[in-house]
Amino acid sequence: MPERLVGEVVDAARNLIMEALSALPTSVRFCCGWDGDKNELFCEIARDAIVKALLELAAFLDEAKLLKAGVYCQL
Repeated sequence: MPERLVGEVVDAARNLIMEALSALPTSVRFCCGWDGDKNELFCEIARDAIVKALLELAAFLDEAKLLKAGVYCQL
């Protein structure tokens, strides 16, 4: 993908994610697994922590773009 388009895609995704996060409650609770009895295990994270992590990721991607460095990500 041309470098100019990569930057536009990253910026657009960042804006969409931040807009969606602003509509969330102050924390997000989600199922993150099950215990030995098959009961759901939940994790809760503050919206501000999610926003901070995403902003740090965006800054990392911006820096990689400036350095013309490749980035490999895996979830």
